[in-house]
Amino acid sequence: MFAPFKDGVGRDRLPLMSLDVLMERLYATPPGVPHDTPLYALYRIYEHLVLNRSLSLRNEFEYFWFARWPLASIPDPEDYACPERYAVLACIPHLLLEAFNRRIELGLPRHAEAIMTREEMDEYQGAERVYEMAPEWTGRVPACGEVLVIPHEDGEVLEGFADERASWQLREKNILCWQPHIHFI
Repeated sequence: MFAPFKDGVGRDRLPLMSLDVLMERLYATPPGVPHDTPLYALYRIYEHLVLNRSLSLRNEFEYFWFARWPLASIPDPEDYACPERYAVLACIPHLLLEAFNRRIELGLPRHAEAIMTREEMDEYQGAERVYEMAPEWTGRVPACGEVLVIPHEDGEVLEGFADERASWQLREKNILCWQPHIHFI
């Protein structure tokens, strides 16, 4: 589906659905499954990340936030069929962790509604902060053997991990990608 980048390492190593299929099932579950789960959302986030669908990625982060699934409870997908995809999947809870804990640091707890009064906001900001934690399985997933390069818009590729635009969460698994847009209010 995608042409290789530079040394032949890139999105072409990652199994993807077409963008049309992805957009048709935005926030949807597989046929016959009545409720969404953190694991389905994890795979949707994966697809948005590797397709560089920034707005959809950010919207999926916000959806995950309001679904109120604890990050530590995201089950291990055990996606051994594609080690590169498994490595990317293991990075996503850490991206969610940064986004969610930043909101919590600002005084916005996970249980808060999207629209609140000034009094509610003052109450939340004065309350004890309860931060999220990443699931333990993410630390057991091996890094990619070769650098996996995920291009940005128009196929632009970062030169290396020293580039300040590179995501440190993805770098942990030897994945070179721009820091995705993960923050929302």
